[in-house]
Amino acid sequence: MDAHTTIDSFLKGLLTTNILSLTDFQNLIKNDHRFNQLSDDSIEKFYNLYKAKDITYGNDLRRNINQLVEPLRETNLEDLKQNQSNSSYSLEDMIIGLYKVGALLETRTNVINGRIEEEIEVLKGFYKVAGVDSNSIPSNRNILQMLENYRCILEELDDKDTQQQVD
Repeated sequence: MDAHTTIDSFLKGLLTTNILSLTDFQNLIKNDHRFNQLSDDSIEKFYNLYKAKDITYGNDLRRNINQLVEPLRETNLEDLKQNQSNSSYSLEDMIIGLYKVGALLETRTNVINGRIEEEIEVLKGFYKVAGVDSNSIPSNRNILQMLENYRCILEELDDKDTQQQVD
């Protein structure tokens, strides 16, 4: 039920003929000594006149309520629209944001892929060094040489990693 109907029903319920039935109206009039001379037909005519006036008042009430409530409803609707537009993002803004996130993720993925490829090359170098030396029975001197080669490779990797962090 909307505000118009609620207010209209409430105010119409306060009209005389909506509060009093014909019988109640007749009893009320007959109990007043000033109206003892009125017949039931006369009282019924008065009641019907009141009822016609109440219908007219009810219609006037409906128009007045509409004139009062409609501008308030329109103002509230405009306020709601304004609040929604102020606190929401346009579809275009969301699409632009998604493209930016996509570009950032692609850049990050390319950096990670580059690092993986570098590590693969280093591992290939380890494999070559280990593969050549493992074909022959290593002497102490060969083992020391192989360990020295590994140490040099690790230092180079450490230097590259440090340099990338600085950049």
